[in-house]
Amino acid sequence: MLRNQRRISRRRRLGALLGATLPVLALSLTSASGAPIHTPNDEVNLAPVVSQSLTVTTNDGKISGRTTGSVDHWLGIPYAQPPVGALRWEPPQPAAAWTGVRAAINYGNECTQFGNPTINTEDCLYLNVFAPAVIPTGAKLPVLFWIHGGGNVSGSGDQFDGSLLARSDNIIVVTINYRLGPFGILDVPGLSSAEPTGNFSLLDMEEALRWTQSNIPAFGGDPSKVTIAGESAGGMAVCSLLASPPANGLFSAAIMESGSCRNNSDATAQAEALVVAKAAGCPTAATAAACLRGQSEATVQSAGAGFTPIWYTYGGPDLPMSPLQAFASGHYNRVPILMGDNRNEGGAFTGGYRNLTSDQYTQLVDSAFGAGCGAVIGLNSFLCGYPPGAGSSPSGLAAEVLARYPFSAFPAQNTGAYALGTLLTDSWLYGGLGGCGAREVAASLAKTTTLYFYQFDDPNPPSSIGGLPGIGAVHGSELPFLWPSVGNGNSQAAEFTPAEQELSNQMVAYWGAFTSTGSPDADGQPHWPAYSASAGGHARLISLRPGDKTREITEADYSAEHQCSFWDQAPQPQT
Repeated sequence: MLRNQRRISRRRRLGALLGATLPVLALSLTSASGAPIHTPNDEVNLAPVVSQSLTVTTNDGKISGRTTGSVDHWLGIPYAQPPVGALRWEPPQPAAAWTGVRAAINYGNECTQFGNPTINTEDCLYLNVFAPAVIPTGAKLPVLFWIHGGGNVSGSGDQFDGSLLARSDNIIVVTINYRLGPFGILDVPGLSSAEPTGNFSLLDMEEALRWTQSNIPAFGGDPSKVTIAGESAGGMAVCSLLASPPANGLFSAAIMESGSCRNNSDATAQAEALVVAKAAGCPTAATAAACLRGQSEATVQSAGAGFTPIWYTYGGPDLPMSPLQAFASGHYNRVPILMGDNRNEGGAFTGGYRNLTSDQYTQLVDSAFGAGCGAVIGLNSFLCGYPPGAGSSPSGLAAEVLARYPFSAFPAQNTGAYALGTLLTDSWLYGGLGGCGAREVAASLAKTTTLYFYQFDDPNPPSSIGGLPGIGAVHGSELPFLWPSVGNGNSQAAEFTPAEQELSNQMVAYWGAFTSTGSPDADGQPHWPAYSASAGGHARLISLRPGDKTREITEADYSAEHQCSFWDQAPQPQT
């Protein structure tokens, strides 16, 4: 009954708005393809919130949202109980029911952010729903379920306003928070019998997906058409959810943007977690779990300051094997997949190396690809070609790397940043993020499911690292093209050139088509073919470029750009 009332109220509101909006509609812009042009101000300067709220009944109780006129928002909805007290480091528990109508007009708490001590609450398992303001009665819209990035130590769902995608693609958008840092990933022996490998944030995502399956019909969504999507750490989570048996049936398609599929072994994860425990005042492995449970949130936050839990841990019930192993064996949640990377992913991480000398560059490469992997001018074990347990680098590999990526081949200004950015992109040094690592994952998945592969290639996107000219499409550069709210308070989408705005329109159309149909092909946009594992160098992907430059390229083109014939011959870590 409440759902029908909500639809009726939407139609009444639409009638009231038409008189004011028709003159605006008459001036709507279209692209050369006939698709509407969405300007950055569409979402940066949102229309005033209409005072009439919308009430929806969830399984836990009634909530009231707000509307911008074209898109309805329900914000800060609890999908699980606060993971505090006895629930810290345990699987999330379903949210407690409430009476009356709960206001859902403000975002919920962000999870504890490492590096930002002002955000320090464990009560943070909230999600947000964005829906078109007019949905015909009985309609069921596809759902995009977004998982934010941030290295598993920062970020939140409230950074991503789903209004543009909801309105343009006629879909429902869900964004979520999940536990971060040592609250989200911590493999201390005995910490949780229900989650022995410590992948608590992965379980948060699965609980949010269960909430979505149960409740999204009340918002006009179709639980049989839920596409999980994420970028960076969110893309890594998507990769792990594909390999997670408990996630089976919770989604029907997947989008992975710039996400690695590497995981930790249980032994490696425990060694890292015990370092955190020691820093928190719990140095003995046998008693670390009990000791940690008695520590305050602030103590754990401080102890995790140097802990970057990028990888999930395989070997437990949620991840019996690593994603790479699951894909190779065919034992994973097979759904259509859209995945890709940015042309120069690694450039986002190398701004601090812009003043590197040629000798220092040689030292760094020797360290990363030599027999040992030590700390050289800031290089840490995360950048090692061969992390602990992965084996030793073959003799002579460092010299070959230097021959193929000589310091002299890069611009005279900020040379170190350019050189290392290219090297990190092409190789597996950042856990297979981008370049040949991304192609490796795409080729493996394409053997057993329908896969669409892209490379984002805007040569000068707004998020270029440190303003370095020509650094290109670095890690995260594609985000404002889909989410105009991205930009740490200053919308990067507001800086788009007309050609970049056209690319944003294309990408919104592609992502929406994939969410709706499992194929990114969209009316009026360049054809995006499926990536064929059997086609070898003739396999085709799409290169996303500003203006009318988006086009198909071959696997051979992509591999040549990233020197994959060389990296394919060099042994890689397999986890």
